[in-house]
Amino acid sequence: MKVNARVRSSSASTDPLDEIDDIERQMRALSARMLELIGRVDEAWPDDPAISDLRSELAHRQGISARSAEERIRIARALRELPLLHAAHAAGRISVDQLRWLTRFVTPETEAAWTERGSRMPPWALREESLRQARASRLEAESRHAGRTASMGWDEEGETFDLNASFAKEQGAMVEAAIKEAAENVALDDEALDRAGARLADAVAGLVTSSGPRPQRPTLVVHADVEVLAAAGDGRRRLSETTSGAQVPPEAVRRLACDARVRVALVKDGDAVGLVSMGRTVTEQQMELLLLRDRGCTFPGCGSRWFLHAHHIRHWADGGKTTLENLTILCGSHHRRLHEGGWVIRGSPPDGLEFVSRSGRVLSRAGPQLARAG
Repeated sequence: MKVNARVRSSSASTDPLDEIDDIERQMRALSARMLELIGRVDEAWPDDPAISDLRSELAHRQGISARSAEERIRIARALRELPLLHAAHAAGRISVDQLRWLTRFVTPETEAAWTERGSRMPPWALREESLRQARASRLEAESRHAGRTASMGWDEEGETFDLNASFAKEQGAMVEAAIKEAAENVALDDEALDRAGARLADAVAGLVTSSGPRPQRPTLVVHADVEVLAAAGDGRRRLSETTSGAQVPPEAVRRLACDARVRVALVKDGDAVGLVSMGRTVTEQQMELLLLRDRGCTFPGCGSRWFLHAHHIRHWADGGKTTLENLTILCGSHHRRLHEGGWVIRGSPPDGLEFVSRSGRVLSRAGPQLARAG
């Protein structure tokens, strides 16, 4: 009864809606401060060996999903270049929901106009504006990749297992190529209601249950400018396209060609000039020796033994050889960071490697410590 009396007394002296508005303004100010701090930590990551995975760290400490943590990191990164939006959020004029969409398309050049206009638009309208202004760029490719997701589970009767997944750009193109290639070898021996769908389902099941340390990687066909793989001239800014129409940045093409079967339809001045097989696939024997030597991802502070790729320290397109001295093991995440993130590797595996970020910071890894026979 005393609690109820206090509530009535408080509501009598203060309009609850006004109090809610005041609390929302305070929450926006605190949100702006939090995003500023996330941005500071993100600038030091992954150069700071003490921070192994910022997304996982935030998700664990704050009790949020990994996807929510990734979204906060994305917004914090965008706000480093958008001080007017950040200030408007801190002042309470722009909500978190509005900020979520504004940071997807606003640039430093358009920031002033959109800070004023966006504060008056509902989130759904900003979402539509974001879709209209979507640009295929490296930064947006990273944002789309951060949104990848998959869900799986059984129905209530436990009779049917459902698997749903969403991929971005080149990752989706590789999955599509693998499933289509596997589906060509599926022989249906039942009266499937949806024969095309059944082939795809059997192909997926075969891929995820196949034996062996490294299932055969599919061949991906990419339409690319002749300068893309060389990363020369305007090729560094030109997008490539898969046969299904997915546009991928040149850094992703070079990563896919690092250890995969990639066929490139070369284009110059808009005309097809040839079809060539690219890539230097690492042999099974080489991969086994690399796993024995490196024991996992060699990016300092990682060591993951899952989803490993063989990475050419000097890309074969730049003259690098597919030899153990020019190869190292990276997990999928750090392989992406090396190519799309602008990192480079110096040194050789026997003597030790230096991982150098785009800003010039260096992370070192000593030479391999192979286990001795006991």
